[in-house]
Amino acid sequence: MEKSLIEKLRAVQDGDELAFSSLCDDYAGLIGSMTQSFSESCPDLDRDDLKQEAIMALYKAALRFRLEQTEVTFGLYAKICIKNRLISVRRKMASQSRLKSEPSIPKLDPTPSPRGAEEIRRLSGEVQALLSPFEQKVFTLYANKCSYSEIARELSQSVKSVDNAVYRIKRKLRKRL
Repeated sequence: MEKSLIEKLRAVQDGDELAFSSLCDDYAGLIGSMTQSFSESCPDLDRDDLKQEAIMALYKAALRFRLEQTEVTFGLYAKICIKNRLISVRRKMASQSRLKSEPSIPKLDPTPSPRGAEEIRRLSGEVQALLSPFEQKVFTLYANKCSYSEIARELSQSVKSVDNAVYRIKRKLRKRL
């Protein structure tokens, strides 16, 4: 006898792996169409990886879906959860590829030669002129190999603010150098 959707969701929420497998079968069409759509719009993303992400999103949707509510169907909720997960994956991949394509800021040699020290002073003056006061602080800490979270703590800023500042610094240095 086939379980109803509510019974399957309740079983999934109780940890029944077979119920989740059955739920995956029920939503295979949705998973397939959404992964197809995302893999066509982003050829860099592996379709099997997208399918796994979609299945994980379906699982989380099944766990989080409130059975007592009646405003939203599980199908719509699952579709939204899967779509949001795939969008997040696409954004993460785009961010990673952007970071890979950006040249990194060279780290300064802590014991430069006298000639190197002169070059560092000259470059330091140029960098100071290019950057805002906040970016100068971020650059100094970043050049001293501090992580984004360490910089954020030191400057009482969010990690995202530090990430944005490093991005602007790299862009400005790339234009200048």
